[in-house]
Amino acid sequence: MESDLSPEQKRDLILSLGTHRTERRLSPIEVARLIDVLHRNGTSFREIAHLVSMKSTSTLREIHRLLELDPDIQHLVGWGKPSATTLPMKSAQQIARLPSWQDQLAATKATLAHELTSEEARQVVESKIRSQEPIGDCIDAVLRLRPTIERKYLFLGAVTSNRVSRHLETLTQVERDEVFNAGINHCYDGWPQWSGKLGVSRFTFSGGVDLAHVLEELPVGFEQAITQCLESFLELS
Repeated sequence: MESDLSPEQKRDLILSLGTHRTERRLSPIEVARLIDVLHRNGTSFREIAHLVSMKSTSTLREIHRLLELDPDIQHLVGWGKPSATTLPMKSAQQIARLPSWQDQLAATKATLAHELTSEEARQVVESKIRSQEPIGDCIDAVLRLRPTIERKYLFLGAVTSNRVSRHLETLTQVERDEVFNAGINHCYDGWPQWSGKLGVSRFTFSGGVDLAHVLEELPVGFEQAITQCLESFLELS
């Protein structure tokens, strides 16, 4: 029922679905959670599709399945093209088929580090399900099909302050990413080129070898350093 959502949630859901905009108010996971609220309270997928002016329920069901991803990697899922810190929705839907969170994490890291296409992600997942070989072997098999391999460094870290996490929980994914970029650039102006995404309790950095050296040499460890930076930028310390 529409009443299960606030007017703001209903507006954001409509503006984030059935549109070709590159910038949407909500991330795929945030949309999946609103769909889940409606579905759990008795609204059918067909009724949800009518609410957001979609002709088919298939896309809604695919987005809803994203909730099968491990919570620690859900914040990485985005609408746009693949990048070193954005897990495309179609790739995420494939990875969500893996029952093991360790395999999901390994497949996610590989997808980000090597910018696997959704088809390559599907090949990794189906190889794992079919062969039951270690996920690393399945990833290597897919990468060997490529003529060249470009490697990036990926760092997954935890927000070590509950106070910061509680504040981040009040923000949308777009707002968290804006805080992340502005905060890091404020605290560490002059860092090597990097990209990143910020969840409620996890964050991700990606870049070249120069960034890897910078993060590894931080005196208090990169998780504590980034959390302190966010505390300072958000004036929570």
